[in-house]
Amino acid sequence: EVMPWQQWRADYATQVGQRGRYQLPDGTALQLNTDSAVDHDFNAEHRLITLNRGEILVACGADPNSSARRPLLVQSRHGLFEGVNGRFVVRQYQDHTRVSVLEGQSIIRSPAASPINVAAGQHYQVSSQQAVRLPTLNMDAGAWAEGLIVTRDMRLKDFLTEVGSYRHGYLGCADDIADLRLSGVFRLEDTDKLLTVLTQTLPVRLRYHTRWWVTLQRQA
Repeated sequence: EVMPWQQWRADYATQVGQRGRYQLPDGTALQLNTDSAVDHDFNAEHRLITLNRGEILVACGADPNSSARRPLLVQSRHGLFEGVNGRFVVRQYQDHTRVSVLEGQSIIRSPAASPINVAAGQHYQVSSQQAVRLPTLNMDAGAWAEGLIVTRDMRLKDFLTEVGSYRHGYLGCADDIADLRLSGVFRLEDTDKLLTVLTQTLPVRLRYHTRWWVTLQRQA
């Protein structure tokens, strides 16, 4: 659980349903997804971003301080990642961190015994013990930065988990429709409208028990 003071103390933070764009002192562009928080520490030796919770997209280039090469590092609970040149996403879960490279290249510095180069289009799941290459994801890793969820044959239950991270309260579905599949582009600015779109594309109906308790059920 994140206590309020932890959000106040973070250098950059977003609340549930918010996304943020920031520019760091070296020109690196940093985007925060919903309910995320980071700190940054730039000095003569390094450029360090610490992901306290949530998900970030980093767009980085060469160090503008050419006299001393300072690597751009992202530290999560489970590993250390270096941005070489390009755009990459780091998402921290409870028991692992996922890194996805959108453009350019990144390097997994730890916990791997030796550095792992991650090329554009590749994804790795990193725990405190190992880094494992993932197959193609069923969701575009960086689409949220444009206010979108882009899915490819994604389970309805998993999709609702994603949408639920942008809302307060409970969002779920009945077990008999959990495995229905979704492919498409969905806009995040209004999640109630997004849920209504589901009823037009899948055999489901919405049930609002309260404003903050929403379930999907099979159409009668």
